[in-house]
Amino acid sequence: MIVVVNKHNHIESFFDYYIGRGSVLGNPFTSKPLDKTKAQYQCNTKEESVEKYKEYLINKINNKDKQICDELNKLYLRAKTGNLINLVCYCVSETNNVCHGLIIKQLIESKLRK
Repeated sequence: MIVVVNKHNHIESFFDYYIGRGSVLGNPFTSKPLDKTKAQYQCNTKEESVEKYKEYLINKINNKDKQICDELNKLYLRAKTGNLINLVCYCVSETNNVCHGLIIKQLIESKLRK
């Protein structure tokens, strides 16, 4: 099972995998001012930044980016064995379900179904 959790209110566990900015799977797109974040590219909305991330991630996979593919494969193998995975990020919350972690989760779960 894969769950996207918020770094601010999640109690750390062995099952955590950090996907925030600065990590290999971090989102380089943001709707915040660039001087307030580690992101490289600014978008108009959070939704747009997640859509751009989806395009970015698919492009990285198609181009066989070693770092990205290694990390996704690591998560896939963990999920395949039935282990819980908490994808830890700052942006997801109970009221805001817009996060690039959901793209990662969907990608891994779709591969598990094949």
